[in-house]
Parts: sequence; structure tokens; C-alpha cells
Amino acid sequence: MCELRYPSDLHISLADFNSCNIDTILATIDEVSYSSMWLKFSEEARKSSAGGDFKQCKVFWLLADACSMALNPLSINEPFEAQCVFDGRRSIIPSDFDQSDIDFFTEIFEQVNDPLLRARIADLVWILKRPRIIKSALAAIDSYQQIPLDSHTWNRNGQKCWERSLQLAMSISTAAGNRVETMESSVLSALDIASDNNDFFALWLAELLNQFRLGESKSSHIAEKIKNLAVYYDTQNEYQKSIECYKTASSWYAKAGETINSIDMTVQVAEGWVKQAAQRSSIFKVGHIIANGFYERAIQIYRNIPNDEKPRYKAAERIADLQKLLTEAGIKSIAEFETIRTPAIDISKFVEEAKNAVKGKEVLEALFEFANIIDSTSEAQMRAIATDHLNDSFFLKLYAGTYFARDGRVIAKHEAIGLTGDISQCNAQIWAQMIMDYQVNVKAYVHAFIVPAHHALLSEHRLSEIDFISIASQSPIVPPDRAVLFGKALYAGYDRDIPTAIHILAPQLEYLVRYHLKLIGVNTIGLGQNGIESEWSLSTLMEIPEAKKLFGEDITFEIRALFCEQIGANIRNQIAHGLFNDFSIHNVHTVYAWWFVFKLIFNTYWNEPPCINR
Repeated sequence: MCELRYPSDLHISLADFNSCNIDTILATIDEVSYSSMWLKFSEEARKSSAGGDFKQCKVFWLLADACSMALNPLSINEPFEAQCVFDGRRSIIPSDFDQSDIDFFTEIFEQVNDPLLRARIADLVWILKRPRIIKSALAAIDSYQQIPLDSHTWNRNGQKCWERSLQLAMSISTAAGNRVETMESSVLSALDIASDNNDFFALWLAELLNQFRLGESKSSHIAEKIKNLAVYYDTQNEYQKSIECYKTASSWYAKAGETINSIDMTVQVAEGWVKQAAQRSSIFKVGHIIANGFYERAIQIYRNIPNDEKPRYKAAERIADLQKLLTEAGIKSIAEFETIRTPAIDISKFVEEAKNAVKGKEVLEALFEFANIIDSTSEAQMRAIATDHLNDSFFLKLYAGTYFARDGRVIAKHEAIGLTGDISQCNAQIWAQMIMDYQVNVKAYVHAFIVPAHHALLSEHRLSEIDFISIASQSPIVPPDRAVLFGKALYAGYDRDIPTAIHILAPQLEYLVRYHLKLIGVNTIGLGQNGIESEWSLSTLMEIPEAKKLFGEDITFEIRALFCEQIGANIRNQIAHGLFNDFSIHNVHTVYAWWFVFKLIFNTYWNEPPCINR
């Protein structure tokens, strides 16, 4: 860390720190934050170095390094992370500080006046110094609490500082005294005075209390506060904001034991999706596609109302009305889809077309184009093509089929059709040919469209894991408790980590199918001869008639062809039985499977992710 900065054996002390006039330097910063202190201290370090004062130079570099790290407040063991990681290199992390640096921080943390800087130095001392010094933890907690609780500061340093303060106080238990209770009181007071003009600030404070299981004695009061905020946003036609607030209000009413009020808020969430569907379908180019997903979300919410309470909200009648709106939106959506077509057979032209489809667009439009970069596969069309292939081929009719796995196992067989056989009655042969043709198509799609478009997307847009979690959380096809898993998987694939993506997606897609089948009353559990009940596998689920009715013929076919069929990619079993190795998992089918699930999720996702608002 000292390379090219100052002599490695240079010793500094509190006196050197005091000589740097830190308060005067911080007074020149318009708005003090960790990033602004990092830049300022780095600048002062270079000045001191140029002037030959290496002790001041070292002081400033150590302070700059301390401020450069990213705060991950909810991690007990590693609350500070490298701000930048690139091409095998990274910025500073706590383990980069040597013992003399730690001793210097220990000597100065009580003398630092700025609360933001004092919190960081004291926190580092708590993490790095052995044996631990409890007063450094207390100093960090108290300093973090001095960060103002207001909407402006919240998005800069406030949220992470208060989260870290609570996490640290709870981790040291009784040694923290009454600090947790004091912070709880401060957050409740700030929530009380938060106004509608503070945007999401009251909601964020309520989420902070919920995150640390605080404020439960005030649950009803908090719920009422957030409910009023939701009503305000509703009157302003800011439906996404009102939905988020109604959700939070419902949670707090549930904590208070006010079940009816909690369900009332949940119903308002459903109606918020309905209002937003009507709004988006009248504004956006792909509005009916978006509305379709919103109506689905509303229907799911009404279905999940407890059976005893459904008559109160006329849930059955409302679901019927929403089903009609969903059908209408689906019909109108067809005209909104745009298909990339070209008569050229040179793959380079397809590649350029795919790149251009996503280039130069705002992030959501680019993601939409990527999700729809090729037409959805049609089962009817695949069946017709397969039938034509069998009719036109002497050898395909003459010989039986035997299919082998990569390791030499026979995984499927079918009889020969015969030269005089009726192909229309040969379902096993037609199905096998459909799967084989589909695999050829997948290979072409990945090389000509998906990979080029993905590269263009990566070159223009930097998305984070939380963005994909946000997308998943707003997609009605994703089960309520699986948004983080699906979001992580989608991000992994976006970040070119296909092994991680597919290991999460394969089992989670199976759960997604089972979840939606159960919602419509399908029994997904089989009873064995020994009386043991077990969940049906994805292959079994996709073969029941209700699956085709629920997901449609085309999606059902692709899930079977990609994840279930032995003569196909068979991704579900490859993952379940550990059959992929370090090399075989990187193939066109796993790439296509990631894109296929992304398409399912994104095409029911709304047009403005919450993280952008925040």
C-alpha cells in the first residue's frame, strides 16, 4: 500500500495527524461524503508528497484509503469491501492495512471531529485491532448516529450508516447499553415528521425498522403512516409508489395483529396493479404487453386472499373481471411485438441485426429488445416441420432410432416408421424429430442472435444484481419468495457466469411451474405404493394437461425440450444428477435456457424498475 507513496518504514503518530488540520480541509468540501473525502485526502496526499512532507503524505493516504472502501452494512464479518474490482485488480480492503496503520488509527479515532470520518476510523479499529477495543465500537455507533435522518442524506450516506450502526450495536449486545433503543426512538421520530414531499423517506424508515425488528410496539401507528402515504401517491397517479407503500402498510398491520386492515392493504396493491395496467396501456408503445403482466399480478393477489375473507372482497367476481381484461390485453399485445427478420443466410448479417436491435437504446428498451430478439418457438410449427422431414427422408422412415448420452448410455429409442407407415400416427418419432430440429434451431439462435445482442448489451449498459432482483420481484410469473434467487440467476447469466445461472434456474423453474399449477388447484404430489407422498418432477408436471393450458403449448414445449427431454438438452436432470462438468456446462443450450427464462420473466415485468426511482 505504501509503494510509490511514502517510505515503508515511516512512522506517524497523533501529532502528525493533528498537524494536518483535517477540519480545515473538510470545511472546503461542499458536501462531505466518503467519496468526497477520499478524493480530497488523495489530493492533499499528492500535495504533501510533492512538497517533501512524507509524514503528512502518509496520514492523508491512510485516511483516503479508509474512506475509499464501500460499506456493506449488513455484513457482520466483512462490512467494508473494495470499491473497484477490475481485470484481476482491486482497490483497498481492510486486510491491506498493516499493524502500524492499525495502531495509528487506534491512536487517532477519538480525536477525529467529523462524525462521518470518526465512524469509519473507529469501525476499522473495531474490525482490525486485536484484542478488540469495545470503545471503538461504541465510538463508531455513536458517530454513525450523528448522520442526519433526512431524505437528502439518506441516499448519500445515511441509510448505510444507520444500518451499520444498528447492526454493530446488536452484534455487541449488552455492551451497547441502550443505544439500540435510542436509535429506534430516533427513527420513529423521523418517520413521524416525514412528509409526502419527502418521497419514499417514510417508507425507507419503516423498512429499516422492519429489517431490524424494531418499532413493533408502534406497528399500528407505522402502518397508518405508510397507508396515508400510499393514499397520497394514489391520488397523484403514482401507482408504483402507492403499491410499494400499500405492501409495507399491509406488513405492519399484520405485525399489529390487524388482519382485516392488512388484507385491505393487499387488495389495494392488487387494484394498484390494475390502475397501472390501464395507465401503461394508454401511454407506452408496448403498453398492452406490460398491462398483461400487471393484470396477472392482480389476479394472483386476489387468489391468495384467505378463503374465509374472499367473500368480503368479492374476490371471485373480481378475478373473473380481471381475467377478461387479461385476455383483452393479451390479444392486443400481439400487435405490439416486433420481430427481427432478414432474408439473408450469412450469419454475419444476423449478428449485426441482433447487435443493432439493442444498441443505442435506454436500458429497459434494450432489455426488451434482447428478450424478444427472436420469435417464440411454435410447437405447431415445429411439429409441421418435423413431419415434413420424416415424410421427405427415406432413411428416417426406414430405420429405428436409438439415442445415446455423451457418456455412451442409451437414453431413448423408437421404432422405425416403415416406408408405408402413417407418419401422422407416429407420435414418438415426430416428437423425437421435433426435439432434434429444436436443438439445431437453438444453436443457430444463440450464435446468430443471443450472444451478439448480449455482447452489445454489456458494452452499453452496466446492470447490477439488484437490478435483476428488482425485475424478478415485479414479474408476476416469479413466485413471491423466489425473486432474489431468480434475480441472482439472471444477473449471473448477464455477467457471463452461466454455470451459476443454470444451477439456480433449473430447480427454481421447476418450483415456478409447481407453484402456478398449485395456484389453479392442480395436485402436484404423487402417492407411492408404500404410502410415501412425493412431489412430481418437472418432466411429470409438464406432461399433465393443465400445464399446457396454463403456460400455453409453445412455452410448455420449450420447457420440455430444454429441461426435460433425454434426447434434448435435458438440463434439469444434468443439474440434478451432477452430470455437467467444467466444460460441458458451457454450451448453447445452457445459454439459451438462461435467455429463455429471462424472456419469461422480463416480458411480464413493468417498464420502470423501483431501483431507478430510488
